[in-house]
Amino acid sequence: MVAVQDRRARMNIAGVLVHANAQRMPQVRGVIEQLAGVEIHAISEAGHLVVTLESENDEQLLLTLESLRTIPSVYSTSLVYHHCEPDEDQPCAKKECKP
Repeated sequence: MVAVQDRRARMNIAGVLVHANAQRMPQVRGVIEQLAGVEIHAISEAGHLVVTLESENDEQLLLTLESLRTIPSVYSTSLVYHHCEPDEDQPCAKKECKP
């Protein structure tokens, strides 16, 4: 498992492409729909899902990505977009970070 530095954010959004066994899509979809902060936007007949993740910090986002990856019948997950905004009450993790 990846060690994560605690970088607090008030908004953390990721776009993920999930490739799963198309014949098992009802089961895969059911598991994904139970994950907190996850929304399915599109499903193809070929077994691809367009999913967004929302979390309050990097660690939770990574744990959710790992949960997606380990769902039975999921072949792969690809992070295609990520955006976060730092919490104004917390110091920035990097010098160039400006709230």
